[in-house]
Amino acid sequence: MAEIHKLPLDLAWGADEIAAEINRTRRQVFHLLATGALDGIAIKINGRWAADRVLLRARFRPAAA
Repeated sequence: MAEIHKLPLDLAWGADEIAAEINRTRRQVFHLLATGALDGIAIKINGRWAADRVLLRARFRPAAA
């Protein structure tokens, strides 16, 4: 049987936290969610969006020069 590793998650909860993490507005975040741009990064849990901060940073923050 495969061993499952449990890693701690650092989640941004709600559109406001997600927006702050990627330097976007709340409205822009809802557009990204609606168009699927955050598929695999954000998930709706009990009616509230949550997104992995590490994956958000990897996708939206510019790479260091």
